[in-house]
Amino acid sequence: MSHFFYQGRQAGKPTEGIVEEKNKNKATLALRRQRITVIKIKGASKKQLEANGIRVKEIQIVFGPFGKVGQKDLMQFTKKLATMVRSGLGLVDAIEMVVKQTKHPVFKDVQYDILEDLNQGVNLVDAFKRHPKVFDNVYVNMLAAGEITGELDKFLDRLSDMLEKRNKIIAGIKKALFYPSTLIVVALGITVFMLTNVVPVFEKMYANLGVELPGPTRVIVDASRYILDPINAMKIVGGVMVFVFIFKQMIKYLPFFSRLVDMLMLKMPMFGGIMVMGIVARISLLMANLVTAGVGIVDVLTICRTTTNNYMFTSAIDRIKEGLYGGQQISTLFEAEKVFPLEVGQFISVGERSGNIDEMLESLASYYEEEFDAVVGGLTTVIEPLMIVVVGGLIGAMVVALYLPIFSAGDLVS
Repeated sequence: MSHFFYQGRQAGKPTEGIVEEKNKNKATLALRRQRITVIKIKGASKKQLEANGIRVKEIQIVFGPFGKVGQKDLMQFTKKLATMVRSGLGLVDAIEMVVKQTKHPVFKDVQYDILEDLNQGVNLVDAFKRHPKVFDNVYVNMLAAGEITGELDKFLDRLSDMLEKRNKIIAGIKKALFYPSTLIVVALGITVFMLTNVVPVFEKMYANLGVELPGPTRVIVDASRYILDPINAMKIVGGVMVFVFIFKQMIKYLPFFSRLVDMLMLKMPMFGGIMVMGIVARISLLMANLVTAGVGIVDVLTICRTTTNNYMFTSAIDRIKEGLYGGQQISTLFEAEKVFPLEVGQFISVGERSGNIDEMLESLASYYEEEFDAVVGGLTTVIEPLMIVVVGGLIGAMVVALYLPIFSAGDLVS
């Protein structure tokens, strides 16, 4: 069966739409039976089908990052949904409008599945819960709270804000790591270029002069010869690949090694503090929203545990949960865990005494979000000139080493 888009007149009034039939002739006959005078009929385009609420199956690349729904797509979906529901539009109608604006093919299919489930009478939360790769426990719990309280628009707004802040934190971490990564890549690129293109020219020149090469120059010339040998180049690439593979396997299968790496990452100069602030900000933000949604504190901690893979934090959350089962106060438990900054326990303690723990958690999340932005901004300011100094120093050192034989020859002549 195929879909055809038609334009015509019915009862003297213009009309248009989509008809499904085996071919164009049968589609025209079907329309005539409905007393529609067909003026124009042709195969329906993707845009016309979607405008009429008809699902279009597309070829999808579902492996690797191509099949993954990004946090930005999820945030935009939630924002649009919140705006439409707040304006009084029904949930099904709101999703129908959003799905027409969605470009991500995998996410579009997910939204169509949700629409079909809702039209068949499936509960809202259950319809979203069937897609755990897109909508995590946090998202589903917030929807459930909104549905129970009858304030779905407010909880969608909170979800949208939470996703936006979480994306901001993740983007900040990536930004902080981008500069040192760029520094390493640029330094390696310049070094390889100098060794493969510049050093051989100087080596030939010095061979004709017959001067003895100083130590630094010999080191650079030997390194150039080593890299220019294809077998040695393959050894370097192979060695790096083997090292990365073994490192990943050790993290995967040796728990003590994985814990050691996690601990060292949090103790790295500058970057360790950024990681701690980023994780604490995400956990605080998540706790604030889930507590407001009425989720039990033990369940909140269970969900928070999924926000990070760092063993130092996951083990700390596990110990806090065990302490709660023993009847201890949550603020005392947080203060006892050294991986969490002291402010976390203090903020929660104030919230326990005032009875506004959700507000204090929101204040804590805002505090660490601001601190995180300040640290990332300061780090960027420090690293930018550092990159110039390091790259400039590297090039300068190699140039000086290459010109040392000329200086030595000048001294001999004198």
